[in-house]
Amino acid sequence: SWASPVVVSKPEGAEAKIYRDIAAKVWDRVNEERGAAEAAVPSIVFE
Repeated sequence: SWASPVVVSKPEGAEAKIYRDIAAKVWDRVNEERGAAEAAVPSIVFE
């Protein structure tokens, strides 16, 4: 039998909050890494 993920069946529950907190941390890290990657790319200027 297929069970609904806890974030769907009880989105305001304690277990779902754990997943949301993890997702927020991952999102923050992805944005930090993306910013660092963009800063590391050299700009090419044609004159």
